[in-house]
Amino acid sequence: KSIIYSFIFNVVPDGFNFPLIGFVNVANGSHQSAHIGFFNMNQRNFTGAQCAFVNITGGWVKGAQAGFINTAANSLSGVQSGFVNTAGNSVTGAQAGFVNLCGDSLKGVQISFVNVAGGSVKGPQTGFVNISGGSVKGPQIGFVNIAGGEIKGPQIGFVNITGVGIKG
Repeated sequence: KSIIYSFIFNVVPDGFNFPLIGFVNVANGSHQSAHIGFFNMNQRNFTGAQCAFVNITGGWVKGAQAGFINTAANSLSGVQSGFVNTAGNSVTGAQAGFVNLCGDSLKGVQISFVNVAGGSVKGPQTGFVNISGGSVKGPQIGFVNIAGGEIKGPQIGFVNITGVGIKG
C-alpha cells in the first residue's frame, strides 16, 4: 500500500489515521482523524472532521463536515454545514446550509433555504421549503411545508400540506 503525503496532495490507505492537511486529500478506505484542504474524499466510513470546499465520504460520517459541498453517501451522525449538504441515508444531528438533503429519516434539525428528508423527521425543519416524506414530530417553519405523513407539531407557513393530519 503506497502512501503519498505532502501539503499539496495526500493519498493514504485504509487505517492511516493521521490528519490529512493538503490541497487534495484522498483516503482509500475508512479513516479517523481530520481532513483539511480544498478537496477531501474518503472512500468508505469516516470519523472526525472534514473541512474543505468539497467533502465527500463514500460511507457513513460520524463527526463534522464543513465546506461548500458536503456529502455522506450513507448516514450522518453529527453536523454538516455548507451550501449543499447531503446524506444518502439517515441523519442524526444537524444540517445547516442553503440546501439540505437527507435520503431517509432525520433526528435533529435542518436549517436552510430548502430542507428535504425522504423519511420521517423528529425535530425542526426551518427554511423557505421544508419537505418530509414521512411523519413529522416537531415544527416545520417556512413558506412551504410538506409532511408526507402525520404531523405532531405546528406547520407555520404560507402553504402547509400534510398527508394524514395535524396533531399539535
